[in-house]
Amino acid sequence: MRMRFTARRRLGTAVTALVLAVLPTAPQAAAEPSGAGASERAAAPTLVVGPVSADGEASVASCPEGTRAVNGGYASASFQHANGGSIYDAVLASAPTKDGKGWFASQLKGKVQARALCAPEGQAPTLVVGPVSADGEASVASCPEGTRAVNGGYASASFRHANGGSIYDAVLASAPTKDGKGWFANQLKGKVQARALCAPEDRAPTLVVGPVSADGEASVASCPDGTRAVNGGYASASFPYANGGEIYDYVTAGAPTKDGKGWFATQLKGKVQARALCLATG
Repeated sequence: MRMRFTARRRLGTAVTALVLAVLPTAPQAAAEPSGAGASERAAAPTLVVGPVSADGEASVASCPEGTRAVNGGYASASFQHANGGSIYDAVLASAPTKDGKGWFASQLKGKVQARALCAPEGQAPTLVVGPVSADGEASVASCPEGTRAVNGGYASASFRHANGGSIYDAVLASAPTKDGKGWFANQLKGKVQARALCAPEDRAPTLVVGPVSADGEASVASCPDGTRAVNGGYASASFPYANGGEIYDYVTAGAPTKDGKGWFATQLKGKVQARALCLATG
């Protein structure tokens, strides 16, 4: 059956690539001149675009020497699906590499390209790699004491699909935990691993958990007055699928709201909950 590349790919790109970086404020200099202003803020991160992968392989965007990943995302370069029918592909990973020195992405069958935002090591958050989950369960990457999650990602360890055919699995969540002290991910049927980027509590954003949406509607996590969203995620609350068969749902959005004052998520058919990480605008 002939495969072709359609707007489904562009949708998948938008969902993940819109995640924003959180760069903690750099420490104040020990010998700051009298009367100096507030401590310096970290410069904007460096963008690194990884190579387009081979079919079903990983793409890695490696940070320059002396820097580490503070965020990242992916762009699908080919996405296999039946003409006008079932999809045969999925994004299996979008997360920091295990050494924290880049961002990687992988796809079940098609080609993908990872992109990393890299900052000097002294400004970058701490990476925590969670355990691989049991089938259909959550993996949690818990931040060290005194830190909170500012970003995160997921990597599938097993993904149910038919040989050469339809997929039977989906990533249901990639978001901060409800207490803000880690990042969690879970999959409909297979195994997954969460990864968290953690910063000191006094520099970490505020977590806002949005309401669970109605079926097929949006959930919005709105930031408090004087703050704006710097990151976010989603957690599915219901996900229609056939018993032991094809999935009937898809997370169609996970992004900042258009005014930048929150994070929203939507699902094609089921219920979803958005989570926002908010930082003061001043």
